[in-house]
Amino acid sequence: VDGRVRVAVRCRPLLEKELEAWGDEPPLVEMEPEVKRVLLKRDHWDCDSYQFDNCFPGTTSQRRLYEEFCSPVVESVCK
Repeated sequence: VDGRVRVAVRCRPLLEKELEAWGDEPPLVEMEPEVKRVLLKRDHWDCDSYQFDNCFPGTTSQRRLYEEFCSPVVESVCK
């Protein structure tokens, strides 16, 4: 690991009550893990885009998150 601060994001899936409340409205947060980006929608046309060192969907397990993102940092600190 190169010594810089690294940031990852994982968005949790919506809860059932949230899904019911939003109904057919499109989600406010859209993840693009393949390009490590999260889009926060302000309305139907505009959104803000944020880049991260890694972007994990809500279905990502703790183990996978640790192995892919955290483990390299921990190992470099312990050297």
